[in-house]
Formats: sequence, C-alpha cells, structure tokens
Amino acid sequence: MLAFTFSNIAIKRGDSVNFVRNDDVVLHIKIRSEESELVINSFIGGVWGKEEKIPVATDDGNSNVSIEVFIHGNGIRISAAAEPVLRIEDRFAILGDISLFIQPSISMRHAGRLDLEAEDPASPRQAPGVDGPETASEIGYIDSFSYIPSFGGIILFGWVRAPWDDVHRSVVTAVFEDGEVAGIPLTAWHKRSDLGDIGTGYVMFVPGAMPGADGAPVLHRLRLAPAQGGPLHIVPSPGVGPSTELQAVQMLRDTLQRAFSGDTAELQALLKRPIYLGVDTLTPLGLPIHVEVDEVIEVRPGAAFLFGWMLDTQDLVTSVHLCCCASSSRPLADARLALERNDIVEAYAKQYGITDSRAGFIAFADTGSAKRGPFFLEVRLATGKIVFKPLPPPSRAGVAAIRRVLGATLIPADEVQRVFDTFGPPILDLNRRRLARPMEVSVATFGTPPASPRCSLVIPLYGRLDFLRYQLALFSAGGLEQDEILYVLDEPARKGLLLDMAHSAHASFQVPFRIILPAENRGFGPASNLGMQHAQGRYVCFLNSDVFPERTDFFDTLVRALEADPGLGVVGGLLLFADSSVQHASMDYEALPQFGDWLFPTHPGKGRLLPAGTAGLIPSPAITGACMLLARDLAMELGGFDPDYVIGDFEDADLCDRIVRRGLRCAVDSRARAYHLERQSQGDSANAWRHNVTLLNAWTFNRRLGAARDAGRVLAREPGR
Repeated sequence: MLAFTFSNIAIKRGDSVNFVRNDDVVLHIKIRSEESELVINSFIGGVWGKEEKIPVATDDGNSNVSIEVFIHGNGIRISAAAEPVLRIEDRFAILGDISLFIQPSISMRHAGRLDLEAEDPASPRQAPGVDGPETASEIGYIDSFSYIPSFGGIILFGWVRAPWDDVHRSVVTAVFEDGEVAGIPLTAWHKRSDLGDIGTGYVMFVPGAMPGADGAPVLHRLRLAPAQGGPLHIVPSPGVGPSTELQAVQMLRDTLQRAFSGDTAELQALLKRPIYLGVDTLTPLGLPIHVEVDEVIEVRPGAAFLFGWMLDTQDLVTSVHLCCCASSSRPLADARLALERNDIVEAYAKQYGITDSRAGFIAFADTGSAKRGPFFLEVRLATGKIVFKPLPPPSRAGVAAIRRVLGATLIPADEVQRVFDTFGPPILDLNRRRLARPMEVSVATFGTPPASPRCSLVIPLYGRLDFLRYQLALFSAGGLEQDEILYVLDEPARKGLLLDMAHSAHASFQVPFRIILPAENRGFGPASNLGMQHAQGRYVCFLNSDVFPERTDFFDTLVRALEADPGLGVVGGLLLFADSSVQHASMDYEALPQFGDWLFPTHPGKGRLLPAGTAGLIPSPAITGACMLLARDLAMELGGFDPDYVIGDFEDADLCDRIVRRGLRCAVDSRARAYHLERQSQGDSANAWRHNVTLLNAWTFNRRLGAARDAGRVLAREPGR
C-alpha cells in the first residue's frame, strides 16, 4: 500500500503524480478540483489508457486529499485513504515514510491497462499468507526476467526502494507456489541513474525457478530480511514480461560491470558456462558430424527416450548428453541401442563411405532434474569445445509411447539383458503413469443378475467381440444360475458395436450379464482387475472370452474343488484344443538360454492327449490366467493381476507365485474341461512390438524371482518337479 496526499496548493493547481517504468507511465494520477475528482489512467507505448475517476471531497480547501495505491505483480488498485502517510507538497517532493503492500485480489484486464476498483475502507488489508494485517514494509520490483536452461534458473532484474547499506546483507527468501526457500538466490547490487537516491538496482539468480505456461514466474515474490527493520517484499512490476535468454545474458554482463557489491564472482561464473540459447551451435561449425533427434518421449521430468541418428566418421565427438534445467545425463552411449537406418546410409554413403546401416539409435537418458523444462543435447568435442542441439518437444504418451519404444527393433538375443536393464524401468514408469490417470467407467446391465452371486466370471473383451455371443449361447444351457457374468471391454472405440451385439445376444439367450465400459484400453491385467472391483461373488473366476466349457457343471466343479481343500489357493480348468488334445493341464517354467536363461512359462503335455488314468486335481507350480478361480477376498487382498505386466503375459504366473508365497497351492482340475482357442481372443497380434512386450514382462518376472532368491525364497515347485 502506498498512501500519499495532495496538498492544498497542489489541489488548486490541479497537479499530477506519475509512476514511471522505462518510458511508460504505468500510473498517472491527476487532481481535478473543479470536478472534485481524481483522474487515474496510464500512458503505455505512447497511448493514453481509459480514464478511471474517483470522487473526492474537500472542505473549503482546508483539507488535503489522501490516496492509497495498492501495487501488485498483476495490477494496481486505487482508493481514498483516511490518514496520509506520504505527502506530495507543492513541488511534489516525497516526505515521510513509504508504506507498500501486496494486494492479492488485484488483476489487470490486459497489459498496460489498469483495473481500478474502490477499496472498502472498513475492510482490513492482509498480505498473502500472513495472519492479520500486514505491517509496513518497503517494496521492490522485478522489472524483467528470463529462464536460462543452461543456468537452471531465472535471472531477475529490478530495484528496491531502499539504500544499499540497508539491504546488501539481507537474507533472501524465494516464495514459490509450493513453499519457500531461503538463502539460495545470488544477488549483485548496482546504482541505477533513473532511480537517483530513492532505490538500489539488483540482478538476482534464483536456481530452480521456472516460468509458468503464461510466461509469469512460478516464483511468486522475493522477500529480503535486512539486518534492521522489517522485511522487504519484491514483486513483479505491472505488465512485467520475460526477456529473451540472449538479452538476459547481455544484461547480466552489463550489470555486473557496474555492480559494486554482492555475489558478483558467483554470477560471473554463470557467464563462463556454455550457454544454451535455444539454437543449434553444432551445424554452423561445418564439421563432418551429424547428431539428430527425430522424436523425444518424456518418461518423467528430466528423463526421456530419444530416437535419432548420428554420424561421426572421424571420431570428433567424445560424448553426447541430454540436458534439462542445468542438469545433464550420462553419455547417451551408455544407454543406447543401435537401430537400422538405411535412409541415412543411402544419403551419406558417397560422402562418408559408410557401410554400417546401424546409424540410428534409441537411447534413454535421465538428467536427474526434478523440474520440467526444455530438453536439449550437449555435444562435447575432442577439441574441448561444447556445442548444443535443440530437440523437438516431447511427443506421445501412454500405450503409444510404449509401442514406439518396444516397436523400434527386434532386440538381439545377446543384448536382451542389457537393453531391458536399461529400458525396462523407464518403460514401467511410462506404464504406471498411464494407469495412474483417472478414467471414467460406465456399466451396462442386461437382465437381472443374482442378488448374492456365488461366483463372478470376469471376462475381458478385446479383438474378437463376437465371442461374447458364442459364450452366452453356451451359458444359456444352464449351470450359472448362482453366478454373475461380467464382461470388460478393453477396446473402447468399439463400444457401440459391442452394445448392439449385447442387446441382440440378451434378446436371443436371456442370460443376465453386465458389461464394464472403461474409457481407455489398459490391457488384460488392468481390465481383469476392473472387473474384479465390480464383482460381488464369494469367488472370482478370471476367464478368457475364447474359453468354452464342455459341460454345464464346469464352474460347480471348480468351486467344489476350492471349497474341499483349504490349502488350495487357486484352481483352473483342463483346457483343450478342438481335437481334445491338451492346451493347458499345468504350467511350469523353463530357462531359455537364448534369453539369458530367463524362466518362461511352459505347458507340459501341450498338444498331446491327457494320459490315461488322470483324474481329479493336477498339482502345478502355476496355472494360466485363461481360466483361474479363487476366493474374491484373496484376489482383492493380493490386488489381482500386477499391472506392471504391460498389455498381457506373465501376470498369471506372477499372481500364482504370490499365492504360493501365502503357503497355498495351485492346481488344475481335470474334471472341469473346456475348449480354448488360445490367443484368438486377442485378434491380430502380428505386430513386431508384441514380441518385445513379452520380453519386457519376462524381464519383470525374472527380476522379481531374482530378488526373491536373494531373499532366500525360490520359485515353488511340486515334489518331483
């Protein structure tokens, strides 16, 4: 708050007072005694703003007119005041103390136009985050700022309305959106000819502060605590805007030349850093070096996958690093997978004589920065010179990003372990981020399901939606009167088609069921878990849509097996091919040497007829997720399928392993027979990336088994296996 008074003589003369920034009058206040009013406007860029008027009363010329000015980073507010604090005398000399205040409700309609409102004199004025009225304090201003990625923070230029002797030893506190950080900014003080004796100029560096989307600093204000007196608040000047990085660096150089105190050495050290100014400084050198990035996929702030290509036939590059917010990654070569780029070979074969087509790369780089900022490359040359390459803004997220990474190339067998040790954790981060997003879910009900179901059949639908009709036709023969059927559509784009099909199927077969309709495709495990969360039965049966029971008592048999044996944690059906040969009668594990001896699930006896005399339960280390029944309480306690297994594969083995760790067993009941079309429910899975998804899930599963082994637990095996 700045309160001042027009004297009697000033009122008679109709004088004015101006607040000036550079060549603009950001606030012009003129007294018009004949109309008994104050006229307030601005003169920005050579154009007068619209006049705002405040009526004032005088008592035969014997009373002064007192005005309060509220200044904020986004605007100015004017109101009449009861008691003068600052007197504007005949020559407009400023006398007395200056009281300044930040008013949180001020706004500006647009740059250069003041939004002026009358202040209610009865309402207390309070600073943001302060309990009770704000005490008088000096005020400082931020005149310009620039975020410089190479510095990793904001350079601020401005002034404080206080002598240098009072402020140069101040403790500086930066007030951010999410809290305060004290004592970090570097500051240098200098004289400004435009201020005279009323203030001191400063340049300040605040590491970590970044501009928001609208260009205003996320930094709300600065607070100086002088050795004596109250705090000094520094706020953005009205209409303040960002300067370019190049302008800010030049201003810093110029300011430090006339700085007389402060952290000048530390600020000079900033200027010695190679400064990224958003332009390519490698190509203009004309060297036989090409480092290009075609696409960036952000994994989290400061970390990203990079897709590009590089040519350096004369070994002029010592290393390439990803940079963000003054932090840089390890050399990209440490986390890079070579890719075929025949287009690059064809374009440069004659110029450089290259024959190796693996000029492309995919790399993961983590700068370690927790701040989100522009990515760029730092290229270090053998000469010691450091140059920069700007990068395109990040693209893709969710499944599209995972597909891009895993679909880039078929990973050579001898590199599988290294590649997934490097790429696996960030891919899991991408997957977790997509699953953490809120998602709308709706439910369509057909018929009247049982009020207290015995078992909930959870059946994801993807690809072959027509299997819903075939299953319901089979279920209409009976055997499910106590059970509820929950389909989960994992292909939202086909919702209309599925609902039309569901209405037709219900009209034909009169079997009650519900369809869970999530807004996103999230994969087999999350879709099954979503169905489990809507389930109401004592038991839950995870079932593929391409599994067709042979008899109507199929689910009765599985439930009886579980109820008869308290030590049995999960039970599955005997799954057969159409020729009655075994598709799944148990699941074991086999180490595959071509994949670093990772364990992969196998189905013993697959493709053969079930041995004669096999009856009842078949103990097994694990069973397939195509058909597994367990108590819903246990399933909920374990969280269902672990969503870290992207899209599908290995989540069933992982769930069984967690069940076994509870001291329970897994088994297949040979008396419950069903036909399984095996993977036909997924539709066309010929995409190359699907192979790498399986490898990613294998890496996840085996890494967890390795951790369990280190903890003294081995994968459960039945006796004799």
